[in-house]
Amino acid sequence: MKLLFTLVGIFIVLPSVSQNQQEFSWEKLINKTWRAEDAGFGSRLVFYKSNIGMKKCIMQFEGSGVYIASTTEFSVEVFDGKINLSNPVKFHDGLKESDHDTNSSISLVIDAKNQVIINENSNVTYQILFKRPILLSRFGHEISIGKAERGELSASDFNK
Repeated sequence: MKLLFTLVGIFIVLPSVSQNQQEFSWEKLINKTWRAEDAGFGSRLVFYKSNIGMKKCIMQFEGSGVYIASTTEFSVEVFDGKINLSNPVKFHDGLKESDHDTNSSISLVIDAKNQVIINENSNVTYQILFKRPILLSRFGHEISIGKAERGELSASDFNK
């Protein structure tokens, strides 16, 4: 009987520990600007929670002759130290390029000890650039993360 109560107790505790790990990882990601450099070109990640509670990420690629060449918004899942970016919506040159390509996703790993995020496919490493979320338009104008949180981002925001 004692063994039965112990096993029941373990199954009750395990889900809450997993939930705490997920939230711990998410809290480490949000409200920062993460940046990686690969072959001289950079990319940025900004994680945020929408006004309806959805976890989101905006990835921006730096360009030659413009601050930001393209911007993609993703849905985010965080679990066991991993981040899955899916359902991308791409913005380029002031136009919404594509909407929710369900076949496309990016897997990232959180290295909490070193405070970095590693892209599993390309081994590109993102480090904290700013301890606040900063999005840029193609010409370097700062875009309020509040617009993203409220779900008010439009392609024209990135073409200013």
